[in-house]
Amino acid sequence: MPRQAPGSDATTRHLLSLCGPLPERPRVLDLGCGPGRSALLLAEEAGDGAEVTAVDLHGPFLDELRTAAAARGLADRVRPVTADMGALPCQDGSFDLVWAEGSAYTIGFDTALARWKPLLAPGATLVLTECEWTAAEPSAGA
Repeated sequence: MPRQAPGSDATTRHLLSLCGPLPERPRVLDLGCGPGRSALLLAEEAGDGAEVTAVDLHGPFLDELRTAAAARGLADRVRPVTADMGALPCQDGSFDLVWAEGSAYTIGFDTALARWKPLLAPGATLVLTECEWTAAEPSAGA
């Protein structure tokens, strides 16, 4: 999977459209960014001044993200950070949009909410998705 998790660019765009208006220069945090598909899309679509901090523990994913950001002219708007999502080196209230597509499960949903909520600036939005089976046996395609 190119994202290393469920989801698609269309899903990311749809979720972003539900966030409502963002500040002129939104500060975005992408948690568990993997190779950065969402981080790159958010840098392009969250506004011309969007600043995306993309966090992952796996260095090769962040290397892929740096390369892709440079190729798309986004190196100045995407900042890859090697960090643990459960112990982030960020000040409380630092972000206008906290984004976590398919990554909260790695530290536990309750832990994720407890650790990430303080990072939200007043009026900020948290977007968090998880894959959940609603059938005892998912289809072969799933």
